[in-house]
Amino acid sequence: MNLNNNNNNGSSYNNRSNNNIILSDKYINLNILKKGEELNDQEKLFLKVHTYLNEGIIPKCIGMGIGGGFVGILIGAFFFSMQPSNIDYTLSYKEQLKEQFCLFKQSIKNSCVNFAKIGFLFSFYENSLQKMRAANDITNTLYSGCLTGATISYKKGLPSMISGCASFAAFSAVIEKLQKSKKF
Repeated sequence: MNLNNNNNNGSSYNNRSNNNIILSDKYINLNILKKGEELNDQEKLFLKVHTYLNEGIIPKCIGMGIGGGFVGILIGAFFFSMQPSNIDYTLSYKEQLKEQFCLFKQSIKNSCVNFAKIGFLFSFYENSLQKMRAANDITNTLYSGCLTGATISYKKGLPSMISGCASFAAFSAVIEKLQKSKKF
């Protein structure tokens, strides 16, 4: 089986089906339909739902919120195990466990909700900016980080919003650069 086509006229891409069935245009481009064949109603509906789930802002935000919640659960459990415990040793062992478990649940719940908010908001802002600007670059990440930081700290006033904006934007930019670098 010869995969090297020395024809340099651009037809090597179209002639892949002669060499290997896996590399044929039918599988590479997912052109499953023959020429002139159209999608039926069920396939059109599936394609519409598939496109909405992959390109819609809200499904992506919900997914990132759920992912952030899972990360929050792990981080909440980790940090709860690292903090010193305030146990009343006069209580029975069962009551001590019950009290610790209530504190553990509260710690996990708080971090889960906070990380879910961060994931949802950042994803919402970034996807919205990508749709508005029709670009996927570091500018979207900076603006998204700034808006997320400001939104999370808006109850504490303007100085807190400015510092939240700056810190989230800087962190987002660093993470984005690390993800796009060849070293990471």
